[in-house]
Amino acid sequence: MKKPLLLLLLWHLGATAAELQFVTGRAINSQQAEQLLETKLARKYQFSYRRKGQFGNYYSFMPTYDALPIFNIVDSVATDQQGLAFRLYVSRFSTLNVDEGTVSVAPSIEQVGALIDKQVDHFSIEEIKRGWWLEQQGLRFVWNVLVSETLQGEVVTQHYFIDADATKILGQRGAIPAYQSEVEPEYSGRIKQSWLFDPDPKTSLMSEDIEQQFTPQTEFADAAFRLVELKDLTLIGNQLALTGPYARVTDFAEPHEVVEMLPVAGVAKNHHSSASFLQQMAYFHVDSAQRHLQELGFTGDKLIHYAPITIDAQGSYNDQSAYSFHQKRILLGVGGHADAQDADVIWHEYGHSVTNFINPYDDGADSGAIGEGYADFLAASHSYRDPQGYEFEPDVMFNWDARFGQRRPRTLNDSKARYNPNYHYPAHIHVAGSLGDQLWSTPLFQSFKEAEAHYGVKGMNDMEKIVIEAMFGLGAGITMPNLALSTLDMAKRLYPNEHYADILQRHFSHHNLLPKLLVIEQAKVIDTLTSDPSVVVNIKNISPYSLKDIQFASTEDSTIKIATQQVGDIKAGDSITHTFSITFDDAFELSCGMSAFVPVLEKYSTGIPVLNQSLQQLEVTLGQPNLFVVKGEGGILKDATGEPSGVVHSKGITNFYLDVEQQSLQVSDDLKFELQLEHNDLSQVSIKLISPAGVAVVIWDQSYYPHSKFEFSLPSDVANVDFSPLEGQSFNGQWQLQVVDHKPDFSELINTPTLKAWQLSQVTDYHCHSASDDKEHTDDQDNHLEKINDNTSGSLYWLNIGLILIGLRRLKIHTRSKHDI
Repeated sequence: MKKPLLLLLLWHLGATAAELQFVTGRAINSQQAEQLLETKLARKYQFSYRRKGQFGNYYSFMPTYDALPIFNIVDSVATDQQGLAFRLYVSRFSTLNVDEGTVSVAPSIEQVGALIDKQVDHFSIEEIKRGWWLEQQGLRFVWNVLVSETLQGEVVTQHYFIDADATKILGQRGAIPAYQSEVEPEYSGRIKQSWLFDPDPKTSLMSEDIEQQFTPQTEFADAAFRLVELKDLTLIGNQLALTGPYARVTDFAEPHEVVEMLPVAGVAKNHHSSASFLQQMAYFHVDSAQRHLQELGFTGDKLIHYAPITIDAQGSYNDQSAYSFHQKRILLGVGGHADAQDADVIWHEYGHSVTNFINPYDDGADSGAIGEGYADFLAASHSYRDPQGYEFEPDVMFNWDARFGQRRPRTLNDSKARYNPNYHYPAHIHVAGSLGDQLWSTPLFQSFKEAEAHYGVKGMNDMEKIVIEAMFGLGAGITMPNLALSTLDMAKRLYPNEHYADILQRHFSHHNLLPKLLVIEQAKVIDTLTSDPSVVVNIKNISPYSLKDIQFASTEDSTIKIATQQVGDIKAGDSITHTFSITFDDAFELSCGMSAFVPVLEKYSTGIPVLNQSLQQLEVTLGQPNLFVVKGEGGILKDATGEPSGVVHSKGITNFYLDVEQQSLQVSDDLKFELQLEHNDLSQVSIKLISPAGVAVVIWDQSYYPHSKFEFSLPSDVANVDFSPLEGQSFNGQWQLQVVDHKPDFSELINTPTLKAWQLSQVTDYHCHSASDDKEHTDDQDNHLEKINDNTSGSLYWLNIGLILIGLRRLKIHTRSKHDI
């Protein structure tokens, strides 16, 4: 049964799945925190979990519908140590539908066993709860089934979220450990010395090519090893087991290797390829990572992890390691090369356990890349504290393990990476040529190094604390701009007298990671050539806050300047029109049709304590454009045919044609291609534009894109299409647009793949007056310029003929097209 759900209208920063709200209030316990949320947001809640950091307490609650919780999202309240609330994390809804399914009785243990592929005598059901699961289409009824099983002597519990008629698992999550104010790990005091890698042999030997001569039988020089202490081991009989207060090495996955015991006496020195060496590496580095967090201050009632982390040093045949978010375990791969030989790998996987403990709802939006980026940051910060790691390739991640097999090292200095708000960033996805994981790790690690340069070891410790504390009190759908904002805010709160916030803000800004609050666009044509023109702009506040005392000015080094001016206040979502006076440097040779980017420094007061200024580029074009436009018709797109197993029988090929009658016009470098398309998975689609001369340009080639609707003017930052092969060709003749679907769609999504519309346009020339020209201007000079290519927002504005005829002097539109399917 389906019925409409409430519409919750929330302003948000860009295309985010949730938002930060900075507030005031008081909440000294979970009950008061819940009341604060209910008052602020007019929602009802069910408590989920609490965490405590160094700055304060963080309470998370599941929103409810019809008195039942939505299991995969939370809203959160952050308070300082005195109970003063300072921040909310709010999940964002749009209009939803509710699918109640056919709810009868809870699933039986036999039904659950069939779904999770386990024998009924191998697990038990601890409890079953009713609730909802938030999907793209709306809310769906689920059974929350808590399952426990004993694995290698350890009780593992996890939640399975099963649909109403017990036919499908919609989600899975490890059990969330309840907050513990007192944790007393058992310290045996038994220490075993051992020669291990820390961080790895390549770094310790500072060798550029050691991996080229490496074989499993290679004997390393003594300098490749460090004499370390395996602390608080467990005595069993007259031997020591790799089990302690923070780490537990066991064998729970193939390839199965017995976990070797260590003799009490002597110093261990095993061959680097032996099972015992790999197991000791696993224990030492997981144990060291937890002790490092405690040295940063996350101890006592602020402890991260209340129980030892279980780790299998040889837990996969693949050349891949992993942290299981469901079972809370680390598996290290042996394919290609044993991952346990590289401390970066172990610290990285432990980093995933840290983010999952802090935010068990870290799913959706950018959370995948954020998790990878933080895990890389944690591992790199450990290596950077090593004397050789400080000097030798400090920005390289997995400097030993990634030299083998098909893997390549990641970098923590991807200076070209820029955040694109049109995308979500799952783990290991490239956007515009940069890996999303590196987009997050780079500003963190470069800020970490800069803090060390200014403040030494204190700077490194402080920056790590800031990064960790900023992740508390968040939830599902976290984006990089929201987490960057939380990180800036926490830097100011923890260290108001240091420069950490300035360091972070500079690096976040470089990567476009701070929320954009204002959009400024040219609103009227400038058709008079003068060195100090006036430009009318539209200024829109796209933030959830009222911006007050807004001021615009030029940067000191800019060769194009605007006069400093106050524009007052703009409420959230509102726009105003304003006139800027621009002055070009004498070196500029002004010409009709010239475009220039004017740096505009914005200052304002806002509800975001640490964000009070920003810099953006205002694009200004001189002259009134004469535009040539041709529009094509759309249609239904053919789907590929095949089997659910992945076998493809045939590709779905759909061609669209557009006849252009324009004998004299040639394609220029100003060509724009507008595309409006819907498809459930654009990574299955390739698109080509073919000119009348038969030259093909790739528009899209099975690239990652997180949305089903694609509405852009190209080239843009979503698809930087290279149209240069078409330049100089005649526009005249038949153009072809070919859309190829490469894989059949067996999803439950109901959207029919459709090309809505497409068009080609280019400016043929510009019209300008000189400053001394006293010719009477026509009335249309001051009319609004309809921007065809909006590079600021990336959205597509389909041409309205009436508006264009007002705003442009000469416009030729041809719409003859046909569609071949």
